[in-house]
Amino acid sequence: MAKSLLAEKDDILADLGYERRDLQGALKLPLRSDAVEYLETHRFK
Repeated sequence: MAKSLLAEKDDILADLGYERRDLQGALKLPLRSDAVEYLETHRFK
C-alpha cells in the first residue's frame, strides 16, 4: 500500500490524510511491526 501511495503527488497524499515522510517511515519498519497501525497513528485529519 505505502509503495503505491508514494507514486502519488503530495497534494493527493494530503487529501488522503498522509504525508510522504510517514509513508517512507512505514516502509522502514521491521517486518514484525504493523505498518497500517503506524500510518493510522501518524495520519493527520
